[in-house]
Amino acid sequence: MKVPRELAAGSLVRGEDFNALLSFVKRNLVAGVGPGMGFKNSGAGRFVSLTHSPLDRVRSATTGGTDPGTGGASIGFFAEITAATSAGSGTNQWVYTAQKVSCHPALGAYAPGQWIKDGADITCYNSREVINSAFGVQGNGVDVDGADFPAGFEIQPCPVGNIVWLHRVGGDDTYLLSFEYENGIDGTCAAP
Repeated sequence: MKVPRELAAGSLVRGEDFNALLSFVKRNLVAGVGPGMGFKNSGAGRFVSLTHSPLDRVRSATTGGTDPGTGGASIGFFAEITAATSAGSGTNQWVYTAQKVSCHPALGAYAPGQWIKDGADITCYNSREVINSAFGVQGNGVDVDGADFPAGFEIQPCPVGNIVWLHRVGGDDTYLLSFEYENGIDGTCAAP
């Protein structure tokens, strides 16, 4: 089957070409923006209509499945950070707790109640903190023991209440959830 470069939402594909098209999409789909990359059988099943959005694919991925054709990488989902616990003294690394959230965009970009928690506690990690330690350049690009780093300041964890995009990393049986957040720096200035 020769697959066209673009298939708009509502395009029809003959039933016998469905498996070839599905395999092609699974191998080549990059989730993110744009309409129409899910599948829905029509009528007697002779045609397939490309009618679902990438968000529908994300919703199905929140059960913990991986996206075929991406090396086991998950499409991901939004979650709200609910706690941060130090991974060890001086590490500038934290183990985070989060809860899956759903978005209600009709309420407006920053309206109260737009993000609704709808899941159990999830343990996750900030991939920007992987290289963090008590010394040297951290994942946010700041050298914490450099001459310009002010005394009394420290790397901070991702704030509680922040909405992050969680990715599942690993296999079906052994995996972790990670996100990317540029850690802030806070502290108290020395008296003049």
